[in-house]
Amino acid sequence: MTENKKSGLSNLMLSATLISMVIAALAIWMSLDASQQAANLAQEPVKLQKQIDQMNEHQEKQTLLLQQQIKNLQQQLKILTNVISSKQSEKWRNAIEKPAVVKKEVIAKAVEKTVAAKPAPVATKRIANAKHTPVVKQLKKAAPAVVNSPVIASEYATDPASVQGWVVYLFSTMSQKSAARETRQFQNKGIDAKYLRTVSKGKVWYHVLVSGFENERKAAAFKKFMKEYHGIDSYYNKSTNPITELKAQKTDSVKKAAISKKPKQPAFKKKTTKTMAKKVSTKTAATVSHAYRFQAVKSEVWLQIHAPNQDATAKGEKLKEVLLKAGHHITINASSESLWITAGNAPALSISVDGKVVAKDGSLGSGKKVLRNYRFSINP
Repeated sequence: MTENKKSGLSNLMLSATLISMVIAALAIWMSLDASQQAANLAQEPVKLQKQIDQMNEHQEKQTLLLQQQIKNLQQQLKILTNVISSKQSEKWRNAIEKPAVVKKEVIAKAVEKTVAAKPAPVATKRIANAKHTPVVKQLKKAAPAVVNSPVIASEYATDPASVQGWVVYLFSTMSQKSAARETRQFQNKGIDAKYLRTVSKGKVWYHVLVSGFENERKAAAFKKFMKEYHGIDSYYNKSTNPITELKAQKTDSVKKAAISKKPKQPAFKKKTTKTMAKKVSTKTAATVSHAYRFQAVKSEVWLQIHAPNQDATAKGEKLKEVLLKAGHHITINASSESLWITAGNAPALSISVDGKVVAKDGSLGSGKKVLRNYRFSINP
């Protein structure tokens, strides 16, 4: 009995020892697992910070990419705006400009020159002596490399003698109708163009040109103007006719016209002090410069501005052609008390003179969009 008790007690103690060892091992494992989890938790903020840094870097890259795309789009928008403005300006110009009216004086002069024109002496002699050879062949043989033909009875044509100084050639064709059409379109744009008929190597050519430039520099400047503002590729050279003769003729004609228009005063009429004061004030007023301010108020306005001619009865030299965007304005300084304007979308135009509003928006054009050849005067 005693031995049995001792063996049972030893077994019980062994079991307790084993149980305590198992509990101790479990405790050690749990402590190790807790320390591993603590280490992992300590590393989590580092991982999160790395992720945040990566996200910030990616966001910066996306922001730079978007800024570059916005910059490219703004550049494209600027180009498109310029193209639309150019097309809109051309649209207004085509809508406003009318075909040129045929001038009776020009036709009469052209007819007189045509009637007065005589055949070339060489050609007449050859034709008179020809017996069996066709007339056309004789003319071909007698003609030099380039022969200027007689003046054509057209308000758009000119004769070789009128082509003086430096000449800018805008357009060449073998069709007289095409030359007349192109010349008319250039004149509608305010360009003093004419066409000249020539014969070269048996072929008839019509050259649309602008002549009368005093030197090569002015001809080159006009060539550059036609390329930049009208898209016309042209060339220039010097004619054989000097420009001084044409200028002298124009000066004499202007003087004669001024003398003929000047009213004769009676010999007994004396100049009073009031008359002299009035003339002095008139001369002083003529020298005063006025600031004309043209503004597009609510929407864009296409505008052509011309100075008056010498007697202020019609439009003269073109001063400006521009497409004003809404809110934009231009200022023209002129000594005259009137200007001639042609405007597209005239109701949106406002005009001020010397800082004073003379024509408010909505007052021009009588409600119509297009205002043609309108004489705007300070003293209506």
